[in-house]
Amino acid sequence: MLRGDALAALLESLPPAERDAWVERLLGLTSAPATEHTGHGELIGHHASGVGALLQLIRDVPIRTTDIFVDVGSGLGKATLLVHLLTGATAVGLELEPALVDAARLRAEDLGLTGVTYVHGDARQSVPEGTVYYLYLPFTGAALDEAMARLEAATRGRAVVVCTLGLELSRWPWLRARESSDFWTCIYDRVP
Repeated sequence: MLRGDALAALLESLPPAERDAWVERLLGLTSAPATEHTGHGELIGHHASGVGALLQLIRDVPIRTTDIFVDVGSGLGKATLLVHLLTGATAVGLELEPALVDAARLRAEDLGLTGVTYVHGDARQSVPEGTVYYLYLPFTGAALDEAMARLEAATRGRAVVVCTLGLELSRWPWLRARESSDFWTCIYDRVP
């Protein structure tokens, strides 16, 4: 399987409109299993991250082999699998829906990716240790407030980066926004 710069170059050579379908075929992410959405309005259901945004995020942060990339609300694992293949970083997916966790674990196992793991859990209660956290609008309202409080406590005293797609976090004083080259992507550094 292609990895690193060779995979990035191939993805960049594809028309942007074709990248997501190509990556999903490569990773075997053809469909999501049926799940009971646990949402109550504030928890957003499964929506896969776009390849273009992930490529930009990898460049802008930048994500390195020494990082631990944590996708909060990882769904089927597209972001974790792709970030690991492109950067070599350890990748951890945190997902509330058990069927999605099982499907993501199976994909990582089938692909032979030992640097990718999935945790069944709720970000309002526990957040895995990482250096780069990624949130693609997994929740809103009080659920977002609770998850951000948990993330703040879990990262206190450590230098981490928090990245979001479609979610602005400037109201949290422990985060400092940085410039991003993508309109939809926000990148924040943890204020010590």
